[in-house]
Amino acid sequence: SLLDDSGGGVGETRLYANYQAWSDGGRALTVRGGVKFAGSRSEWRGSGGTDFSLGVVYSDSQSLAETGLAWHVQVGVVRPGDSRLLPRDPQSLIWYGAASLDWQLHDTVTLVAQIDSHSGAYDSDLRQLGDATAQLALALQWEVNPRWRVEFGFTEDVAVDTAPDISFFGSLRYQP
Repeated sequence: SLLDDSGGGVGETRLYANYQAWSDGGRALTVRGGVKFAGSRSEWRGSGGTDFSLGVVYSDSQSLAETGLAWHVQVGVVRPGDSRLLPRDPQSLIWYGAASLDWQLHDTVTLVAQIDSHSGAYDSDLRQLGDATAQLALALQWEVNPRWRVEFGFTEDVAVDTAPDISFFGSLRYQP
């Protein structure tokens, strides 16, 4: 069966575009749009649907500059695509928010602590699908050079049973 077979391949891929709407020294307001391209739902490497998102991010590296800390808040909305994995339709819009604190450990290394939350994705009695969630993420970012950044970390569910207990992630980012 599909669940007994091992496999590999590309899962969901995300592409984001950012526009800095305002900047004043170490403070900035950025508008962020994105699309999540679905992986193969028949091989359980993605939802099978394409999602679109739009949000705003406020960043402040000036207020706590003497401590090496910076903070960020973001809010936004996701328009989920048709996942075809679950029998019920997803909510038409999913709201999200996050707050994070960055601590610069070295010129090129930053420790990030972030709390994320979003509204329920489905109209469901199952907490994992229908309830709002909250997750704590801890990550290390390494700025390879001014254009490339590598990040590794994990997330833990703070609102128990509304998200995976623990997840590990990695990313490679390019900024032109």
